[in-house]
Amino acid sequence: MNKQQFIATIPILDEKTLKKAAYIYADYPERSAVESYFPAIPMIRHNIDPTAEISVIVIFTQAGNYKHNLELFYKELSAVSDEFNVDLTSNVIEIPVSYEETKKKHTEFFVNIGNALTDDADLFMDLTYGSKVSPITEFASLVYAEQAKKCHIKEVVYGKVMGSETPTIYDIKELYRMSQLINTMSFLPNADLEKLLNSFNEDQK
Repeated sequence: MNKQQFIATIPILDEKTLKKAAYIYADYPERSAVESYFPAIPMIRHNIDPTAEISVIVIFTQAGNYKHNLELFYKELSAVSDEFNVDLTSNVIEIPVSYEETKKKHTEFFVNIGNALTDDADLFMDLTYGSKVSPITEFASLVYAEQAKKCHIKEVVYGKVMGSETPTIYDIKELYRMSQLINTMSFLPNADLEKLLNSFNEDQK
């Protein structure tokens, strides 16, 4: 059976600041807009396979309005469950994160993500919210996910809502792919890493 794992990060924003938005995907125009408070919900809705073994990792910083936002997220997740006739709420792994930014906190957070990952799963990560360091830790955990847990990195998304601009989700998975390719090539003798780096721009033309 195919396995899917979705990682969602809950904001600490207050109720006036956290806005429901109709998110579109910048890189996948064929996907319809999905209205939600959380970019993770469109990510789940557009990728969910009802026949798969699905789990959801929910990360939340214990500060601000996180309790209200966590409740709101579970309400929306339950609606997705009803829509696709799957039970997403019974296989949730919560990772609480302290608000302090210490080496101990970052290490524990990284380890907790690694221990929550499912072997050989298709992995979808939303790192929009959290403290400034949280997305960096989550992004770094992709290496462990792919190398140790043999996960397949499918999407790494960031949601943007700015004033009158269209709420947009960006898939930044390619940043991870580029960094991994450079790391791999660095072990080869006479590898021209500068040429490789500049080739990424050529690929976008």
